[in-house]
Amino acid sequence: MDIDLDELFGQAESASKKVICRRLKCKDPRVVKKYMQRYDQYLVENNLYKRASDLEKNVREGVALTMIQKKEFEAIDRLRIQGMQLAEKQCRKLKMGKVEWSSV
Repeated sequence: MDIDLDELFGQAESASKKVICRRLKCKDPRVVKKYMQRYDQYLVENNLYKRASDLEKNVREGVALTMIQKKEFEAIDRLRIQGMQLAEKQCRKLKMGKVEWSSV
């Protein structure tokens, strides 16, 4: 006799996922302003505005990107993502962990 274990014992509960607290809160204009300033500063420091503009000028509509253009696009994208992560990390300090959690 075959018995499905899920039917016998019920479905196993999935492990709870760790909640990641986001530093960027779009409803707080002060945090958004600080994020945008940090992100813009990163883009200027890494010359991403010019690099993106130069790449856009060299790309022709309807023509596939060359390998060099693809690599430049990927490099710009990687730096852009790093800039967003850095700006988010610097836009608001999280105040947590000083008091241990208790259910009581």
